[in-house]
Amino acid sequence: MELTEEQMKHIRIQNPYGMIALVLSILAFLFPKYGLSIITLIFCILTYFTFDKEKEDNPWPFYIGIIISLIGLKLFFTGETHEIIV
Repeated sequence: MELTEEQMKHIRIQNPYGMIALVLSILAFLFPKYGLSIITLIFCILTYFTFDKEKEDNPWPFYIGIIISLIGLKLFFTGETHEIIV
């Protein structure tokens, strides 16, 4: 089943930078001792401005990425770590 051009106009896509920011912030949160949260926070804020409200679905990956990066930054500055059980 193929979509018509009219249907394609109504389909919204996800911003790839938002998904990259979300994944990087999760990695920075999981490993706070390396200080990746600083880089990830800057990346999340800078790429947030690539979000286009008309074409793309939602900005929440950016928001969640910023929040997780801030938590990772707090862990980095206080020297706290958490153990990952696999």
